[in-house]
Amino acid sequence: MGCIEANVESFLERLGANVNRIPTEEQRTPDLLVTIQGVEVIVEIKSINENPNEKHAIQAIESRDVISLDHSKDIHRFISKIKDANNQLKHKCCGRPGIVVIADRRSFFTRSLNPQQILLEAMFGAETLWVTMPYPACSSPLGRVAHEFGLGRTVAPNANTTTSAVALFFQPAGGEPRLLIHHNPHAAVPLDPGLFRGPNVQEFIMPSTKQFADFVEIANHDT
Repeated sequence: MGCIEANVESFLERLGANVNRIPTEEQRTPDLLVTIQGVEVIVEIKSINENPNEKHAIQAIESRDVISLDHSKDIHRFISKIKDANNQLKHKCCGRPGIVVIADRRSFFTRSLNPQQILLEAMFGAETLWVTMPYPACSSPLGRVAHEFGLGRTVAPNANTTTSAVALFFQPAGGEPRLLIHHNPHAAVPLDPGLFRGPNVQEFIMPSTKQFADFVEIANHDT
């Protein structure tokens, strides 16, 4: 087990959880069996590391060169991690909640500035705005018809329902590690809100998937 997995394990133990590593099998298995408040939860941890372009960017920064980075493809990395983790979870959850923990291990200079926004669209689909186009074009202003989630979603009533929640795990420079849990409204086995309540834990729900919306935080008095 790597460094990031050990960090997540230690974090969960500080919340009062009993954490056991799941033995590897011929079929790929999740990382952890977590028991907290008498509830068993299966956890798979996925890391996002620097790709070759980002490694080159870090070298350029260290050489004091001018660089630019394109984070538009970050969403595809999040989507891939969620789908892959769900496949591992469904072989072990067996009626228990499953959590995908994504840890962005990239440096400050290469990681996304707004990982929650990327996760939002990776889970529910790209932000899509439908408008009416008048004819002739100059006859009247554009009219907005709908603001909704579009293509690219990983969670739906018929997709990746083993994943009860997707969490972001990160450690700000000079700060304490944090866990941001985002509940899947389509989960076959929902994760009880507040199960992982504790310092540096935040939980979020999606109020509606019928139209575009932001995550809404659930009150956590221990945060």
